[in-house]
Amino acid sequence: MTKIYLAPYINFQGKAREAMEHYHKVLGGKLEMFAADEHGRPGPAAQGDPIMYAQLELDGVVIVASDGQPKYPAKVGEHIG
Repeated sequence: MTKIYLAPYINFQGKAREAMEHYHKVLGGKLEMFAADEHGRPGPAAQGDPIMYAQLELDGVVIVASDGQPKYPAKVGEHIG
């Protein structure tokens, strides 16, 4: 039987670290967070770095998130793509 995975990608506009750490605390799983270096390449996120990519992997669910970019704010009604 083929497994189907749910993988929502959430843009937290500056709150990705706080949100993903909360989900990790509540749900468990494996959490990885990355920030961009000065050349835009991903690397481990230090405390205070904007989150370029975060992933919380659970059984059958992968939650992916980022802080987004201030020049591209989230718009009401465009939350699901």
